[in-house]
Amino acid sequence: MNPGMITSFVIAGLLILAIGRMNLRLGNHSTEVTLSHLNREYLTQVTELLHEDFPNMGYDVKQPTDPVLVHGDSSKISFYRNVYRDSTRTPQLVTWELLDQPIPGRTNPDHRSLLRIEADSALGTADTTWIRSGITQFELSYFSDTQGKPMSDRMNPAPGSNLSELDRVRQVHVEMELQSREPIQTGDTGATRYLRSVYDRRFTPRNLN
Repeated sequence: MNPGMITSFVIAGLLILAIGRMNLRLGNHSTEVTLSHLNREYLTQVTELLHEDFPNMGYDVKQPTDPVLVHGDSSKISFYRNVYRDSTRTPQLVTWELLDQPIPGRTNPDHRSLLRIEADSALGTADTTWIRSGITQFELSYFSDTQGKPMSDRMNPAPGSNLSELDRVRQVHVEMELQSREPIQTGDTGATRYLRSVYDRRFTPRNLN
């Protein structure tokens, strides 16, 4: 065969491989941008709920006769507040809890269900919101002052349902992580990873101080 033709075939083959790899990288980049956008949207939706609930713990609750916090551990918190901001209504019990069981059918095995439960004792009803938007971590820590102590100075162990310990809580720290539902390829080796979005905030509710 003509050496020049062989050379042309080799060069053409290399060009096709290069174009294929470039298209693959562009596809991965497009997927990463889309998944990152979805993660941010999901995170915004969850944090909007948190920002409505946590700063208003104890809102319109008769203190000090009635407790604000009634449970607080690393994955669950329950507190009273008047979510309707209506002084004629009995305060509702709001609970946030991360379940330990994986969500069936998910590609990402670390996804968990985060629940928000609003219980109305006067009506005997409970409204449960299931948040299944890719939560992989929802960790709560508690502090007995408002001086911004480092995380190593958290209340340890967490108060749980000990009302005397819960009465000492002045700050609640939330660490939350979301991961994408689908993995993305990280290189030419076929390795994959899930995109992460992280939320970290320490709340100082007025009615706990």
